[in-house]
Amino acid sequence: MEGEDTCAGCLFLIVILFVSYLIISWIGVWGYLALIAIIVLLLFLVGISGSPDQQEHPGTHASAKTVPPINGDMIALNGLRDGLDPESPEYGDVIKKITGYLRDSSDPEVRARAADYLGETGDAVVLDALREALNDPHETVRVATRKAIEKLKKAQRPLKDNYGTLICGRDLFRPKKIHTREGQFVVCRVCGHSKFLEDGVKEVVGIIGDAEYSWRQEDRLFISMWDEKTKNARNADIDTLWITEADDLNYGWAIDAVYQKLQNDVTRAKPISEIPVIIKGVPELSEEEIEILQNFGGIKNGI
Repeated sequence: MEGEDTCAGCLFLIVILFVSYLIISWIGVWGYLALIAIIVLLLFLVGISGSPDQQEHPGTHASAKTVPPINGDMIALNGLRDGLDPESPEYGDVIKKITGYLRDSSDPEVRARAADYLGETGDAVVLDALREALNDPHETVRVATRKAIEKLKKAQRPLKDNYGTLICGRDLFRPKKIHTREGQFVVCRVCGHSKFLEDGVKEVVGIIGDAEYSWRQEDRLFISMWDEKTKNARNADIDTLWITEADDLNYGWAIDAVYQKLQNDVTRAKPISEIPVIIKGVPELSEEEIEILQNFGGIKNGI
């Protein structure tokens, strides 16, 4: 075996010498030496890259890599953003949930993002929550909150300019003004939202009679104050009360219920005594019903 290995080694050496002779004949001695140097350098570099100390073994270096934890609050918060559409029936609930993240999340990034989302609504109903967040211990949250309040103030400008003709399109109440250190804000006096306020309504007319729904005609808003089917009266900031002709309407029930509903609203800006009553057509009214209507701001006959 040793003799065979020696012969093989000699044969390998002869091949190397023969190849070297051919290379030297082709590129010269200096070229040959340069080639040898390049080969040695490449072998050295390959040896470093393949060193066992540099290789990554499963269960050692790979396991040492840390994966950022999943922020459940941030994911849930981002999922609520699409619900910030005032037309959505879940709009109010979404605002409450985002407000909860602003107040209760332990992550300042989540609280800052929540403040930003609330500012995007332009709805002053979130003002109290944002004012509380101005005292947050983290500067990031305070900065985001100040920016959010500035967005609210910008959205308030057209409301202030048209304050006298505003009404909440959802609840049919006039607005009120809130004075804070951050400025003056306009909101519905009942629901507290500013997003539902509509302008251009100079007169709100309440109707007891044949009206079954509310509608708008130019700068007038007409509101049905009595639902004969459910026997329920409605509360609204009306400027005038119309009594119109209607078939199968119990005027006694309707007039008394509407009067009680309006009378019990102690936050009303305009008292009942300043709301005139206009009788349209010839509705059949009893003396008791006329007596109730006299608590309003006078009775007139209209066409």
